[in-house]
Amino acid sequence: MEIFTSWHGKFVSLLTIAIALAAPTYGQQPAAAEDPTLPPPYMFLRTVPVRVGQEYGTAFVIDYKERQYLVTAKHLVKNLPSKDATIQLFEDFQWTDLRADILNCKNSEVDAVALRFEKPEKLSLDPAVELSPPAQAIGSAVFFFGFPNFGREVGLHTTLAKTGQHLPMVKRGILSASDWIDKDANLLYFDAFNNKGFSGGPIVAFDATKKKWQIVAVVSGYLPEASQVLLQGHAIDSRDLVNSGVMIGYSIRHVLDAIDASTGKP
Repeated sequence: MEIFTSWHGKFVSLLTIAIALAAPTYGQQPAAAEDPTLPPPYMFLRTVPVRVGQEYGTAFVIDYKERQYLVTAKHLVKNLPSKDATIQLFEDFQWTDLRADILNCKNSEVDAVALRFEKPEKLSLDPAVELSPPAQAIGSAVFFFGFPNFGREVGLHTTLAKTGQHLPMVKRGILSASDWIDKDANLLYFDAFNNKGFSGGPIVAFDATKKKWQIVAVVSGYLPEASQVLLQGHAIDSRDLVNSGVMIGYSIRHVLDAIDASTGKP
């Protein structure tokens, strides 16, 4: 599968320039990956833009039980078959086909999936970020990564000066609420203003006990609310929906459970 050679090469090259990216941004030392005030640098390398038809979003690489998977939002791949589906990744300045099986979560409402490849080859050689259901207190800070509006030319992103490679945009938010009414669909709310294209991106939080960054959830989207117009001095709800500033995500636990169910090995 040629895509693995090409994409693998991209991540290796990114790894070699990671220090150049991290040094001016994260304070010169690799240990900054465990700095709770700054996002983990290697999540920049593991987060990629994806396209399915005319839908654009974000995906990220995870390591789980000696294999690597891509994770993204379910609504981006909802019209694809579960076996041998084709998505596109943006690499080497062009969209490239990637074929994978789609692993859906137990509850169909969970807007997250894992993508499994025929061969368990390494997609990324950079250090993995731990995977964990959110255990942080309500009000804890999070970072999330993605490629907003990537379908419009190249959207918002970081461009590495020496290579021209595209890395994701990172934003910060707060874990505002956790809905556990359905144990198979832990819905998380964040005080975070995200944009179209962040869907499928990773949400990370710092575990103060372990002193490690963890991927805790997958970006689904945002809660819309009706905008208002002023008519003769009165505010009236319009039919236009705008971003409320509340981001929605689903626990990474559901993705890991989907992988376990597909292998029969909990």
